[in-house]
Amino acid sequence: IGKKSVTGLIDGLKGNQAKRSLIEWLGPFGVSMGMINKLIRSFANPEIALARSHENPYSSLSHTEVPFRVVDSIALAAKMEVNDPRRLNAVAAHIIKDEMRNGHCYVGYKSLYAAMGNFLNFPIVDALWADPSLLAAETWGMYLRHVRDWELAVSKWLRACVFEESIIADDADETTMISLAFNECGVVPSDKQREAIEMAAEHRAVVITGGPGTGKTTIV
Repeated sequence: IGKKSVTGLIDGLKGNQAKRSLIEWLGPFGVSMGMINKLIRSFANPEIALARSHENPYSSLSHTEVPFRVVDSIALAAKMEVNDPRRLNAVAAHIIKDEMRNGHCYVGYKSLYAAMGNFLNFPIVDALWADPSLLAAETWGMYLRHVRDWELAVSKWLRACVFEESIIADDADETTMISLAFNECGVVPSDKQREAIEMAAEHRAVVITGGPGTGKTTIV
C-alpha cells in the first residue's frame, strides 16, 4: 500500500471520528443529521466543523436551520460566558433579522436593548461590544453590516441619478408621449398621476408615494 493511500485512510478515519464527535456533541440539542451534514459541507472538513462548533457556534451554525435559541444553548454548553461579545453580537443580529422580516432595515437602540435584555436576562446599556464587521452602529440605531452597506450603495446610486440627464430628449413632445402611453394602456390618469409621470420623464430618480388605491402601481 502506498503512502498516498495510507494518508487517505488516516484522513478518512479522522473524518469519521470527527463526524461521530459532532453527532455526540450536537445530537442531544436536537440537531438533525441533515443539519450536521450541512455544517460539515460548509467547512468541507468534519474536524474543522467540530472545532468551529465549539469555538463559536453562532458563526459556525449560522448557515444551518438550527433555531437560534438552540444555537445559544450550544454556545453556553461550550462554556461561552453569558456576556461574551460574540454572544451579544449574535443576539443583536438575531433581533435585527427578525425586525427585517417586518420590513425594517435597522432597530433603534431603545428597542434593541430592551429585546436583548429580555433574551439575555440582564440589561444592555451600550453598544461597545458591537463588532463592526457584523453590525453597523449609527446614531439612530443598529443595522446588519451588509444591509447598511447596501443602503449606502443605493443612496450613492440615487444621488448620481438625480444629476443625470432626462430620459426624454429635450426636443421631444413630453406631453404627447405621455398621453400616447396612457392611451395604449387604456388608462385615464388623474392630475397627480400625470404630474408624477412628467416628473419621472424629467428625472432619473423620482419618489412616488400615496395610500392604497391611489394609483402608484398604474404609474409604474
